[in-house]
Amino acid sequence: MRILIVGDAYSIHVRRWASYFAPRHDVYVAYLPRNQEAEVRKLFPEAEKINIVPLGSPFRTKLKRVPREISRKAFGGRFYMTLGLKELKRAIARIKPDIMHAHYLPDYGWLASQTGFRPLVLHMWGSTILFRGKDKNKGLARRMFGTADMVMAGDEPAKNRLVEFGCPPEKVMVQAWGVDTGKFRPQARSEALRKDLLDNPAQCMIVTAYALEDFYHVETAVEAAKLLMQKKANAKIIIIGDGRERKKLESLSSSLKVNGYVKFLGWIDHRKMHEYIASADIYVDTFYSDKAGGGIGVAMMEAMSSGVCVVGAGVSGQHAGIVPGTNGLFFRGGDPKDLGMKLLRLVEDPEKRREFGRKSRERALAIGDWNRNMADIERKYIELAGKG
Repeated sequence: MRILIVGDAYSIHVRRWASYFAPRHDVYVAYLPRNQEAEVRKLFPEAEKINIVPLGSPFRTKLKRVPREISRKAFGGRFYMTLGLKELKRAIARIKPDIMHAHYLPDYGWLASQTGFRPLVLHMWGSTILFRGKDKNKGLARRMFGTADMVMAGDEPAKNRLVEFGCPPEKVMVQAWGVDTGKFRPQARSEALRKDLLDNPAQCMIVTAYALEDFYHVETAVEAAKLLMQKKANAKIIIIGDGRERKKLESLSSSLKVNGYVKFLGWIDHRKMHEYIASADIYVDTFYSDKAGGGIGVAMMEAMSSGVCVVGAGVSGQHAGIVPGTNGLFFRGGDPKDLGMKLLRLVEDPEKRREFGRKSRERALAIGDWNRNMADIERKYIELAGKG
């Protein structure tokens, strides 16, 4: 089967998706380039015969950053996507795919929906829930859904959000992303890594991993470090990720005088991420929204699979994986004092952390097994493509 994936090739989530299907199918990844093709090629393992399809030249998409800021807030700012529409149509004519799957609704989803190709799968990612529910946005979404044969959501609240935007419920497939539970496991913990990152062997390692963008609210973790400092907790918050908010967050850390409690690592190759996650004592997910449909973040599921105690802001989808007081805790989203108090409670109770971690691993195996979840999606692909 020839599978055409339309999405951001720089995203680990798109690359993971392509890698799953590559051993058994002909896989193509079409994307708007931000640099030369050779640089993108390095992101994909050589052993995986994945065909990358740049839609145009890098210089044509230099303006991408500005409209994407708009598209995160609404189904608008799509003019930069039209740069790749002609190239995508040409790629479809050349590749003759059996199925096309577009990741992230407001940009690549919109682009794929303009080609007229069927069967088409559109995929809602967690941050899609941030879009405002204006009538014009709902009208655009409804037209996009009309071009699709299936629309994917990570949980039932996400499905409800899609239906709110006009998607017929019968088109929605609910399936969590899942993680590689064989790779993200407690045994990946590295004492050598902890020694390199921490000030002393007994220090509690608190990790958060996100792109450093404003809507992930990583500043909540930085501000929570102030309470840890005031209480002289033996803990350090390790922030993994990079982005446009990094300098602002580093300045915040300095102004709060918590640099001794916060460490910025920058971008880490996902092929090494399992060691960093499993080496943590606590994982914090700072993302929150008052809109349902955010689901369980992939990094949080990786932490659960690694047997790490998790703390989240209680967004709707997290309730499917976290039972507060059983395998983790919730804090009030955007409230650094509450987060600091929850972290302090866990820093001072290592046995409770270990208990939460063991139960998180059990829950991840039950609902977040990547290979099992993706096998369900592969069967659906075959059905939609008429290859059954």
